[in-house]
Amino acid sequence: MAIKRFRFNGALRLQTPKSAKGKCERFFDNPSFFVDHGRVMKDTVEFWMTRIRPMPSDCRPGWFVELQRHKRRERFNLGTENKREAATKAREIYRALVANGWETALAEFKPASLERAHRALVAAVATCAPMTSFGQWFEATTAICPTRKLTHANNIRACRSIIADIKNIDGKRNAAWRAAVDAVPLADIHPKTIQRWMATEAAVHASNPARQAERKSGLNSTVRQARSLWSRKLVDLIPNSPPSPFEGVRLFPKSECTDTHYVSCGRIRNIVAEAVRELGAPWREGERECNFHDRMQVWKIFLFALFAGLRKMEIDTLLTERIDWTTGRIDMRPSKYYAAKSASSRKPALLEVEALAFLRQVQIWVPAGEFIIDSRFALRPDATDRHYRCREHFAALQTWLRGHGIKDKKPLHALRKELGDLVNETGGLVAASARLRHGDTRITEEHYVDRSRLISSGIGEFLQLQRNKNTDQHGDIASSN
Repeated sequence: MAIKRFRFNGALRLQTPKSAKGKCERFFDNPSFFVDHGRVMKDTVEFWMTRIRPMPSDCRPGWFVELQRHKRRERFNLGTENKREAATKAREIYRALVANGWETALAEFKPASLERAHRALVAAVATCAPMTSFGQWFEATTAICPTRKLTHANNIRACRSIIADIKNIDGKRNAAWRAAVDAVPLADIHPKTIQRWMATEAAVHASNPARQAERKSGLNSTVRQARSLWSRKLVDLIPNSPPSPFEGVRLFPKSECTDTHYVSCGRIRNIVAEAVRELGAPWREGERECNFHDRMQVWKIFLFALFAGLRKMEIDTLLTERIDWTTGRIDMRPSKYYAAKSASSRKPALLEVEALAFLRQVQIWVPAGEFIIDSRFALRPDATDRHYRCREHFAALQTWLRGHGIKDKKPLHALRKELGDLVNETGGLVAASARLRHGDTRITEEHYVDRSRLISSGIGEFLQLQRNKNTDQHGDIASSN
């Protein structure tokens, strides 16, 4: 089967001819594949040797490169007079830009410009007039947001949904809808309004206690997200900040909300046996190469989720070089593609030795590239919604898990909970918390341990003893008769 063309999209794509209908795709990181019909690819130093330019005569001798992406252009001083070293650095900047977006690339390779832009934003916000609408507050907090971009975007999304419900702003959530919500004056929404809205929303499901408890949990979560926009970190950075409309808003007590304690499916060992037989099996006769490749990616995700307890985003961005193929230790420190969500999440994870043996076998059958999980999609670091590079493989595994007895809303995350529950059984709560890299054992106890299991009191043994005595007595009487 002859190769038709190559294309670099986060990973190198090798596509088969039209006879295969473009469905059979493989990915390679081998530099020998970095040429497309005699054309040098962007991931080679040779390409950037032709793109870098000498610095102007009034500057220090050296080289610079101009990069453009997402309607933005920036110039980078490469800081060396050696052309090959400059081209190598230009390639590194390009890789960082494609993988992580402008902010991360500028912070790493051009921090001075990012600092100047940040100071200008802070100065502009400090001199602005008092804010009157929610849209103005959203813009101000976004400009100097100290949290992750995705987290902040989710908080704004939650606040907009509350405002739209209160003001009865209907329609598709497009630009026109957002403009209508952002135009709502800050003075129109106050704590009593939000408290009344929460009570009204919960009362809708009064006839169904289970649905009402679920709705109360959702309302608590939405309000927590929205009120984060008035956190102390943000309010201290913005002069003339308006009072929080969530000040004094009371959440529903836990006793009235859905129980968040995990309940095990009870058949995780059977699921493992079925996964080995169905997902981890060698190539089957008649199976297409692309289908086998995809099945191996799903199998690897299963191994990392259950036997290492990795989160979805951690699996999605895990680099092959971060795995110790001898001990199973996984380096979870921040990489250029992913920042850990907390300090405890940066601790190393451990893949069970038995699972590591399966992973080594898969690596022989289908060698991984830069990422341990191959995908035809590239990362989108600038996305303001949850984006996964391996979303097709995640969806396939979730469908498989639901078909094998895991009914959780998030089947993939349920595997991480099963690991925590199993470690708690054998090693206790502290060991389970450490294995899952939690910062506090309370998180493990509330969400990752099955507390529905009831322990026998042991008094049943005494009852059985009395029954045996009665049986012996009646047996002696019967034999004498």
